[in-house]
Amino acid sequence: MLAYQHFSPGMLLGLLLALALCSATLALRYFMHLAQETRGLFWALIPAAIFVLLMMNMSWSDSLRLLHMRPFAH
Repeated sequence: MLAYQHFSPGMLLGLLLALALCSATLALRYFMHLAQETRGLFWALIPAAIFVLLMMNMSWSDSLRLLHMRPFAH
């Protein structure tokens, strides 16, 4: 329905990403029964997710360096 409303590409991308986020939130909360969980689960998962994202951020520079097959750029 949104694709036929003639939004600009940037606006359409933002709307579709927001729709996907809402859909993922509903799936996590109700289909995986996380809506009834305590705050402890939240405080256990969020720091772990942040740690994983930070570690991924550390490895991206190495993978970019290996993509061009050259040693550390100066």
